[in-house]
Amino acid sequence: MLPPNASIGPHVHRELEEFYYVLHGQGAVTVGAETASIKDGDAIPLRLGDINSFTNTTQEPLEFLIVGISRDKTHRLDNVDVDIPSSK
Repeated sequence: MLPPNASIGPHVHRELEEFYYVLHGQGAVTVGAETASIKDGDAIPLRLGDINSFTNTTQEPLEFLIVGISRDKTHRLDNVDVDIPSSK
């Protein structure tokens, strides 16, 4: 769950692919340089190495079902924060 007006900053998983399913709420997802609105029933697949971030743009919680698929059973969840240069 992502609280109202909160975000998960840009990050990448090098050993894990993910699938986000929006159970309830609205927000935005950025994958690479592309940003899209998300809402109930939307699915967001993320491949290895996809830089991604999520933002809840409302006053209601944004709830996800998240499935992670490891590259192989010897690797654990890895999360690497990514500095994104601002475009000015």
